[in-house]
Amino acid sequence: MDCDIAIAGGGPAGLAAACSILRAVPELRVKVLESAPEYRPQGAGVLVNLNGQNALEAIDPQLYERMKARSVEVLGGETMDKDGKNGTFREMGKMFGFNLKEKYGKSLFFLGWHEIRETLYEGLPHGVVEFGRRFASYDDLGADGVVLKFKDGSSVRTRMLVGADGYFSKVRQQMIGDGPPEFTGNIMWRARFPLRQEFSTDRTRWWRENLNQFHGRFAVIFPIDKQHVTFVANAPVEHLDRHGLPFQADTSRSVQEDVYQKDNLQRCLTVFQDFDERLLKVLRETDPSTVTEHGLYERPPDKMPDEGWCRGNVTILGDAAHAGLPNGQGLNLALEDGAVLGWHVREGGISPETLQRFNAERGPRVREVLTKALDSHQGPEKIRILYETTFRPVQGHRSEEGAAAEPQIAPGQPALARQCIVHNSFGTGVMA
Repeated sequence: MDCDIAIAGGGPAGLAAACSILRAVPELRVKVLESAPEYRPQGAGVLVNLNGQNALEAIDPQLYERMKARSVEVLGGETMDKDGKNGTFREMGKMFGFNLKEKYGKSLFFLGWHEIRETLYEGLPHGVVEFGRRFASYDDLGADGVVLKFKDGSSVRTRMLVGADGYFSKVRQQMIGDGPPEFTGNIMWRARFPLRQEFSTDRTRWWRENLNQFHGRFAVIFPIDKQHVTFVANAPVEHLDRHGLPFQADTSRSVQEDVYQKDNLQRCLTVFQDFDERLLKVLRETDPSTVTEHGLYERPPDKMPDEGWCRGNVTILGDAAHAGLPNGQGLNLALEDGAVLGWHVREGGISPETLQRFNAERGPRVREVLTKALDSHQGPEKIRILYETTFRPVQGHRSEEGAAAEPQIAPGQPALARQCIVHNSFGTGVMA
């Protein structure tokens, strides 16, 4: 075997899984195979809720503290109509009539998607992540492991494959074959830019076409770290149609791939031309090359596959498994996936049975979050699901079953030195 566990996809879901597995069982040879040639600042920001924080803390308390140190906490959110009037302010830490930090010792925080990915990447040993590895397909050979094939003709043999390759997961399509996620009929624009004087980091600012609901057009500006803010704008596709702006829902690529087009900013300005001038001024002054545009897609929880997200030696997690709307829970659930997978690998070793137990635990939990704990939900059930759910620490004594399932390390061989080095020209892997 070239490595013990190969993870297809180097976004936060794949990186969190790698961090968790290597803290659970440091001697395992783990590879994260990322299609992009390098990491660069991209994406908007994410609200890291208490369930995501608890999951990251279960993976590694120090990693959690490093991420929290980069983040920014806000007092609350200011919501206005599209003209910037009729504003109301909602204090974030007291949404349910009590202070989150006083009760749970944690506060909700914002952090950029890129900064989250970067923090997780820095939590891995050098060489675990390989760039430019464009996944094509796999062969599950049962007891002989899984062979991953890449578009350049190279391959990797591993004992377990984890598909963390996003909304339009190629691993999922081969494993389950249930088609792409559903287009919601909405278009989203995003960009990040340095903090401006008129936008403090103490609040989010929302402009809504319909104040009492999220239907229709809306835009939000919020901090993603102590030096940057982001804007996110959303519009139903019919608003593009009214202005003669073409849009073709494309489920053949990632929402983060090849969505930088020179006219994205102008298209956004056209759709939002009747909104508050303060918002439009920010958009006009934004570097057009940083603005992304893409459709919104989801896999409704009522269409989750009954047999779960694993087959043999292969599983999927994160958006590849349960793509939802961009409300923050995508990232939080991905952190949960990583924490739970690491724990199960520690307890059960690398086997199809371990993946089955992982999936049996994750399915009901994901369904519960996506049906009972989103932005539109309130009350004690949401509090229980998001704020009072904790996760088993992945670092600790392994069970006899988990230890017995792993191969013995040769005397004198450093545990973390057994990284998989892939020779692209020959399509084979060797041990370092």
